[in-house]
Amino acid sequence: MEQVYLFGPLPGVAMMAAMMSHVGTCCIGMTIDGTAVADVDVLMRCMQDGLDEVLAVATS
Repeated sequence: MEQVYLFGPLPGVAMMAAMMSHVGTCCIGMTIDGTAVADVDVLMRCMQDGLDEVLAVATS
């Protein structure tokens, strides 16, 4: 297995995120309703910042 793509949209949900890890690799899939989430770029930066924080704790 080289990659995993996770998507789990539910009716009426503005954003759905799914995460799976396998053999040292973590994959995160996101489905975002652009009309419900005004600034997707800000959301993605926040998600990246949060993931960076988690990884920093894990490697310290």
